[in-house]
Amino acid sequence: MTRIKIIDDIIFDILGWSKDDVKIEERVDEDDNTEFADYVISTGRHSILIEAKKLGFNFEGLPKARKAFLKGTWLNRPVGRPIKQVRDYGRKLGVGFCIATNGLSWVAFPVNRRDQVSFENSACLIFSDFVNSIDDELEEFKALFSRQAVIAGSLDKALLGSERDQNEPRRLNNIYDRSFSKINRSSIFPHIEREIITAFSEELLSDNPDLLERCYVQTAERTRFDSRIQMYLTPREQVLRTRPIKPLSKGAKPVQRLLDETKLNTRPIALLTLGLVGSGKTTFLNFISKVTSKGFFDSDKKDSAHWIYVDFRNFSKTLDPRSYLVEGIFEYIKKHPILRDYEMGVKHAYAEEIEALRSGPLAVVSSDETTLKAQISNVLMEDYRKKEPYAIRIISYASTSTPVFLVVDNVDQIEQSDIQSSIFLEATALARTIQANLVLAMRDATYVKNRGSAVFDAFDFDAVYIDPPNILAVLSRRFVVAEQLLKGKNIEFDAEGGSRVRVKDGKVIIDLLSSSVLGTEVGRIIEVAATGDTRLALQMTRQFLQYGYTSTAKAVEQFQRTGKYTLPPHEALRAIMLGNQGVYRENFSVFGNPFDAQLGRSDLQLLRLYVMYALVAYSAEREFEGLPAKEIIEFLERIGVSESSSEQVIKDLIRFRYVFSRSHQEYTREAIIVPSRLAGYVVRELIGRLIFIETVLYDTFIGDDITWDTIKENMRLIYRERDLVKKLGTRREVAMVFFEFAEELLERLVSGARTRGLPPQWCMNALTKVKDNFRQDLTRALSSAKRNYGAEQFTENSNLPLFKKIAE
Repeated sequence: MTRIKIIDDIIFDILGWSKDDVKIEERVDEDDNTEFADYVISTGRHSILIEAKKLGFNFEGLPKARKAFLKGTWLNRPVGRPIKQVRDYGRKLGVGFCIATNGLSWVAFPVNRRDQVSFENSACLIFSDFVNSIDDELEEFKALFSRQAVIAGSLDKALLGSERDQNEPRRLNNIYDRSFSKINRSSIFPHIEREIITAFSEELLSDNPDLLERCYVQTAERTRFDSRIQMYLTPREQVLRTRPIKPLSKGAKPVQRLLDETKLNTRPIALLTLGLVGSGKTTFLNFISKVTSKGFFDSDKKDSAHWIYVDFRNFSKTLDPRSYLVEGIFEYIKKHPILRDYEMGVKHAYAEEIEALRSGPLAVVSSDETTLKAQISNVLMEDYRKKEPYAIRIISYASTSTPVFLVVDNVDQIEQSDIQSSIFLEATALARTIQANLVLAMRDATYVKNRGSAVFDAFDFDAVYIDPPNILAVLSRRFVVAEQLLKGKNIEFDAEGGSRVRVKDGKVIIDLLSSSVLGTEVGRIIEVAATGDTRLALQMTRQFLQYGYTSTAKAVEQFQRTGKYTLPPHEALRAIMLGNQGVYRENFSVFGNPFDAQLGRSDLQLLRLYVMYALVAYSAEREFEGLPAKEIIEFLERIGVSESSSEQVIKDLIRFRYVFSRSHQEYTREAIIVPSRLAGYVVRELIGRLIFIETVLYDTFIGDDITWDTIKENMRLIYRERDLVKKLGTRREVAMVFFEFAEELLERLVSGARTRGLPPQWCMNALTKVKDNFRQDLTRALSSAKRNYGAEQFTENSNLPLFKKIAE
């Protein structure tokens, strides 16, 4: 009767737990006896067992303090019996917390602690007379035991000291700093390093108009549906209120025409260049000024227009924005052959002031030409030393006879919004002062954040939107540049066996590399991982060529002999994921780890993968246009994930380009979240591949003791083993052990979703879905090893449990 009269009301009405969270009369089998736990409350993160005694059960003798250790004479009194009883039930059921209550008194404590603290050294929370407590105590009770509070970690903080249960260094990259797969091969990269770095450098194009013209790739057609991963790719919303100019449409070339027509305008124009991160905004600006409108900005012509480019990549928040802009203008003047020349430029810019000095203060020495020139020179030098008055005077004069464009780029490299706004305001003011046309280049998100400011009301902006170019087309043209740089170069190096390899024409090396990337799975990996970021694609390709396995003597010899070489995609994927690191570390990789949410909680460890898969599942429907972040948070809250944890995961997924906001805005609860093609590639394919699993494994927390000990011991064997087939056998065992460990963790989230009736997209286990594919990938790896290294060695390792599973 106690449960019906009091405890049910407390659990459901006062504390806000739902019927889906609570199981009543949970069976507990122990010592051939069957008992029943009164209440088991569970969410995706927490589990609480409540043992409810009769209302009159004796709970006297409880310590008067709110907290007490679970030892001492008070536990020898009657109240100790239900506490020990619920403790034993809790150990059997594997819950995290236990509560003993008679309806009036409540005692809560932790069980099954991972930090090795004993029951006797654990503390408990005591509410000795809850029903008759004062309002303050009631609020404290709710702040500890309500559903919302428990999900937010109230019991973890009060009884364990922290929400985290992952406090040990259980990551393989804390043990190993080099990959077991690093084979000592003779790399030719040192012989082509300079040419590769040059060809795949982001800065290559800015100073070389000929290369810029050859390498520039126009906007690609957008992919609407990826049939391989069965996913519709939702486009981002248009951030501009009016239709933007097409940057380089055939025929009229509207941007070039817009610049040319500024000669006729009485009011300066303002051009806004927008695009995603790495979409090529800077390259586009260089292409316009140095290729399509090169003659318009020819500095050797007296009447040429001026393109004053100010790059804020090297700006520091300790600097003054106006001074930085002035410095950019000042440096332009110093380099311009006409503006820096006294007779052609300076004298005319200062003509009015010189005449005023000559007829005014310097009239008394006007007959002494030497003295007069010296005094005028002093005035000019004073302005020159101050820079701003000199720069404004010179450019203001130039703008009276020819168009001047003040181009401000890379402001979004600065994260502080107030500094960004200040730069835009100063650029606008300065452009008005010198009568210059203003060109602002920025990311969509930066524009969205600032478009309500006075900056964008000061000018009527024409807008150009730069969609990302085709990544493979960009790489193709960069390979052509590398080919030209290496053409005719003689290269010699030692092969693995000690023989000397000679390549008479370095062009052969580039043919080998480009054929291994373009039109292959390797190229697709780079394209998808770049998510439209050209800068990132160039970086990945450069690092892949440097740290991957393509440039070996064996590959070169085979290519020279047959004209063909196929780079194993798994080796390329590993090289791209590792970058310049010896083993995988998320902070240094272009791939975020979907197997570790970095929340310090084992029960939430697979939350990234869980959210990614749900969003990709939604994207299989043509009508899907994204989910509001607040809706994702609400779904996750129903299975016991706190808002702070959900938000952290969404932000991390955005940071790693797995999802994005359709509106380009920074994360808010109102943002519409859409998965990227990269997310689809990861959850539909990569999590079912041996190479991906064993790479991210290095930076994944392994909380289960048996799993950790198994993986750690087998990794020790892998590093020691020289026989490649035996090594592969142990690698496969490790990968499957980890896969099943992760699958079980993910199933806890999925099970909670099913229990609470979430939409079907949240009720599927991504790892279970790809498990058959994963087994097939392990089988392919085995077949490859037997083909390349012989089957005899494999039979020595065939008693491993994993091989038995696959054989069955």
